[in-house]
Amino acid sequence: MPFFESFDQKKIYYFEQTGSLPYSVFFLHGWSAQSSLMTDLTKFFPDFHFYFWDARGHGQSDPDTDASVGKMAEDFRYFLTHVYHKPYPVIAVGHSMGALTLFEYISRYQTDLLSKIAIIDQSPKLMTDSEWKLGIYGNYSPEINQEMIEAFLKDLGDGVIKLSTSGLNKEYNEMFQKKPDFFYQRKRVFNHERTLSLVSIWKTLTQADYRKIVDKINIPTLLLYGMKSQYYLQDTAFFMKEKIKDSQLHFFEKGDHSLFIQEPKRFASLISSFITEK
Repeated sequence: MPFFESFDQKKIYYFEQTGSLPYSVFFLHGWSAQSSLMTDLTKFFPDFHFYFWDARGHGQSDPDTDASVGKMAEDFRYFLTHVYHKPYPVIAVGHSMGALTLFEYISRYQTDLLSKIAIIDQSPKLMTDSEWKLGIYGNYSPEINQEMIEAFLKDLGDGVIKLSTSGLNKEYNEMFQKKPDFFYQRKRVFNHERTLSLVSIWKTLTQADYRKIVDKINIPTLLLYGMKSQYYLQDTAFFMKEKIKDSQLHFFEKGDHSLFIQEPKRFASLISSFITEK
């Protein structure tokens, strides 16, 4: 299995697909997910060089009970400077936490070594307050976040279900209320060290504020948002479109937070066109 040792010798798992076109796409997944949930997408991109990873603390990568969004940004930087050797431009696609990892990377290195980025259903600031309503659920206070963290620490699998069924997608919430067993039978199990790793990351994600960073994005940016997102209001997408000058915004009518699952062909079409357009 391919791993690279990052800046602090933690082993990071990654998967590579080779293609015939001169573009390399790096897909950064969401919090608590892993590359195996995304690799089915490769069938829609047979001609591109594609990279997926298990972010630090996730999947087959080493756990790190002090993991953070900053460390993940450094992992990505290390990959680009020490592991990636192809002469092709890199297009980074960040879903959820993956988008926040890109924002953190840009806060440290601007858009160095990136030719384009795609942001999938993400806000630049997760926690809300009296002046900012475009974070999680449109209403996610420090108090709510602390309750969620306590749920994660008690049983992360249960906590992830709670996080995804407490939000804006009423249809999804009602499905959970009617058939909770359907969700719990598919509950993911995390050991203690993995739980501490992911909760450590979550704390740094919810403390971050990248609103001033997105203003500085100066490369072509594709913004993809789900109209049935569990987490973000459509106004979040419009905020991002306004702040990033060279950006294009598309909504997915059937899409929730993981819109590439509900509408994979449209997702692939938009990503492919974005990659190859001049």
